[in-house]
Amino acid sequence: MDFTAFAPLAMNVFGTIMGAKGEYDSARAVKQKAAYEAQQLRVNAGQTEAAGQIDAAAETRKSKLLQSRALALAAASGGGALDPSVVKIISGLAGEGKLASQMQMYNAGERARVMRSQAAATEYGALLESKAHKTKALSTILSGAASIYSTLGGFGSAGADSAGYEGTWTANGPLDTSSYNGLMWDA
Repeated sequence: MDFTAFAPLAMNVFGTIMGAKGEYDSARAVKQKAAYEAQQLRVNAGQTEAAGQIDAAAETRKSKLLQSRALALAAASGGGALDPSVVKIISGLAGEGKLASQMQMYNAGERARVMRSQAAATEYGALLESKAHKTKALSTILSGAASIYSTLGGFGSAGADSAGYEGTWTANGPLDTSSYNGLMWDA
């Protein structure tokens, strides 16, 4: 038998293996990329929350400064600190400051929640895409096996093999790995 008779079979086997390996590698790469992106989104979410806390503290500080300024202006104009209009102004400034601080915290929390949701969606999408690549790898293996089977002329059927030899593939008793995985060619 010359090598050219087995070349199509060898190329088919090699192509099947490489195609399946490529799909498995793609599945792994998709998951790794998604894990990295999800981790970055979670880090960004934490940083957003921290920035929100800083902004909330700045709003509280600004509110206290405004309250202090209002009290100083009231005292400079001859009004007392317990004057009802002064108390009302300072109370209003304190309420506005607290609301602004809470809004900063809420907005930062919402932005962080969206980032964490994006991280989860990224991971889930990668899981689905990874499964699709693995299914395609299995399909490649099965398709290659069918093509190899066809190239060999089908086991157990009479007829010519891919090299043009007439005969039948038969099992040689229990599978014996020393003779083509237990298959013998009967000419």
